Amino acid sequence: MALVYDIERDMRYMQGIEKGREEGIEKGIEKGIEKGIEKGIEKGREEGLIRGLQEGIQLAIELKFGIEGASLINMINHIDNLRQLEYIKDNIKKVSSPEELRNMPGLQS
Repeated sequence: MALVYDIERDMRYMQGIEKGREEGIEKGIEKGIEKGIEKGIEKGREEGLIRGLQEGIQLAIELKFGIEGASLINMINHIDNLRQLEYIKDNIKKVSSPEELRNMPGLQS
């Protein structure tokens, strides 16, 4: 005669399943928190780079053009694209007037 045992009714089996679920949920939460922190750090880094470039470009405009370049400062503050800001920074030495800078890609309003 064969012995039949319904493991799904066994208390130890059910406790093991429950413990496994709890550990899985815990690990999932930990991973989610880690990813959230990583994304937050990356976003903060990018925002810091953007702000630093904006301030550097503003200083360059003030030094190069004085009061004539003041109208460009507000335009620079509204650019939040890192590549555009880097392009402007890399090319600001080449322009000879605020108008020439204003016509640069990324600054045209």
